[in-house]
Amino acid sequence: IYSSLSVRRGSDTNYIRVLDVEPKPWNSFFDEAPLQGRLRVVSLRHHPPPQFAALSYCRGKPNKSRPYTIELRAKGRYRAKLNITENCRNALCDLRQRRRPLTIWVDSICISQSDIEEMQMQIPLMGSIYLLVAVVYVWLGKDYYFFYDRIMYIKVAAYQWN
Repeated sequence: IYSSLSVRRGSDTNYIRVLDVEPKPWNSFFDEAPLQGRLRVVSLRHHPPPQFAALSYCRGKPNKSRPYTIELRAKGRYRAKLNITENCRNALCDLRQRRRPLTIWVDSICISQSDIEEMQMQIPLMGSIYLLVAVVYVWLGKDYYFFYDRIMYIKVAAYQWN
């Protein structure tokens, strides 16, 4: 799926992929509904800049006994299942909305992890990506209430910084 959505555009290296995560089905109350979405290419130089969020999370280890995937659509059909970690799946399941797609940049999904040349080109763009996004979601895990004191520290630090 990555080859059909190249971020290489000649000498311009300011193209990235973003993920449009499909909304939760109306009849699902838990996270049992499969994650589905589509990748698309956007330019970081476009004015106005594209509207998207970013996800920062601890990847965790791949779960070999229960692999997690996201179904990626291209040209109207779901044609690829991409393996993701449990933490990535949990974050996207919690963040996805009911009424509209969630447009988000997730490095492990939006950058081809098997293409070293692409990684070398995309990783230096991460600073620009985090500066341009509307919001950065920081995923601490399913049991985030154990991190309450750390969240409060981050809020206080952010308030003092502004």
